[in-house]
Amino acid sequence: MSEKTAVLEARVDMRDLASCANFFITSGQRPKTKSELVYMILTSFSITAQKQGAREFQSTEEAMGYMEEQGFGPVNRIKREGRRANIKTLGEVIASERSLEGSTMELGQIAGGNTTETVEDLMRLIKTGVVKP
Repeated sequence: MSEKTAVLEARVDMRDLASCANFFITSGQRPKTKSELVYMILTSFSITAQKQGAREFQSTEEAMGYMEEQGFGPVNRIKREGRRANIKTLGEVIASERSLEGSTMELGQIAGGNTTETVEDLMRLIKTGVVKP
């Protein structure tokens, strides 16, 4: 049975998506969301592809390794969480720099809430070497 182990974004042709939705709906399988529709499409295509000789991956780790080897990069939630941690760290660096200047800053948008830092602040920190791009 398939598991939902990857979070993806995709740009697709709405006509193709609608055709697939029509296929599932007319066969009595109504997806509740676009995400569920894409899941159903991929699961159905994967079964068909495996019947035609495509490799079946036995574990999520094996599949992730293959995707990375093929240049598709990290596609799972765990690796994406690292990005959020890096953004939070960047916010902490900016806050630290601001506090050294005697001003205050909320970590806000950079770490997930309200903030007062600006793009100019970030660019200044990059130029001074406090933050590496």
